[in-house]
Amino acid sequence: LGFKANISIFNEIEVISTFDRYAIDNSSKQFRLQKLGIGKKWLYPFNEYIRLGLDMTIAEMYVDGSKQWNILPSLTPVLSFNIVF
Repeated sequence: LGFKANISIFNEIEVISTFDRYAIDNSSKQFRLQKLGIGKKWLYPFNEYIRLGLDMTIAEMYVDGSKQWNILPSLTPVLSFNIVF
């Protein structure tokens, strides 16, 4: 679950929240917020239908009590297709 926002340094970023399902006792389970992340995606046109780029997670913050931060934890190549019917 996330949203996009315009930040002057990175132009457009994505804020991503990750939820975890855990058991309180044997009968009930709940969702809790596990971490928040900030990411950026760069896509460049290869041709009319294909874009190539990178998806980088800039920072992740765990909010489950561990007080852990990850700075630049991932960099992933992206292949994007534009399908026209």
